Amino acid sequence: MLRYDNRKENLQPVHLGRRRFAQSFVLGSALIAFNAFLPSNARGFSHEDLLGDGDSGGGGDWATIVKDFAGGLATIAKAAVTVGYVLADLAEALGLKQEAALMRAQAKNIEDKGDSLGGGDLEEFEKNSAETVQVINAKIVEAEVLSAEQKAKIAEGMAKYVPALFLAIKGAVKIAKAASSAAGAGTPGVMDGIDAVDAATTIPELAPKAISFVQKSVEVGQTLETIAREQDIAVPDTSGLADAMSEMG
Repeated sequence: MLRYDNRKENLQPVHLGRRRFAQSFVLGSALIAFNAFLPSNARGFSHEDLLGDGDSGGGGDWATIVKDFAGGLATIAKAAVTVGYVLADLAEALGLKQEAALMRAQAKNIEDKGDSLGGGDLEEFEKNSAETVQVINAKIVEAEVLSAEQKAKIAEGMAKYVPALFLAIKGAVKIAKAASSAAGAGTPGVMDGIDAVDAATTIPELAPKAISFVQKSVEVGQTLETIAREQDIAVPDTSGLADAMSEMG
């Protein structure tokens, strides 16, 4: 039995016992609080599941998954901003002020949100960019002959647009990798962090939309490329697009 005197050797066990009790209490409270904030379909797991010890799935590295997904989304956002401003400049060069204003607003929205953008933002941008290119194409057909200034603006735009496509594809590859890893990673636990829990619910919904967005952006780019070539406007090399997209899986 411990003697409660002033000697260090007798006081130390008491302090350690209190410290262990405090640590256990804090961890237990954290687990209870964490479970309370989980979606209803993620509750009811054992404490081993919540701690993320690998028993709940394929042992995926949630820290890497979160990093890849956020990085991929940020990369796509950066590329989309470039695309939006390019389309705005092309529309303005052709006198399409309404479309120019629309695409600038779309680009600004993506720019402001960065890697926090949602599927709705991507779908809205995708729809408006495709419609803007249709209007641009119709305007060029109507004009028949473009001025030297307009041709220069299109050439300048394509010089920015094509690299942005390759950048967006790199982002989509990261997102596809994160989605594949998440599918086999099991349920993230409290030790994986709240970002992992959030990613586990976000990735299944947002990853397909992000990849679709990039695919549609490439289609829009190919339409612009055709328009430019028909007008004898120089276009950057796009021969590697198909190979780059194949990495998206």
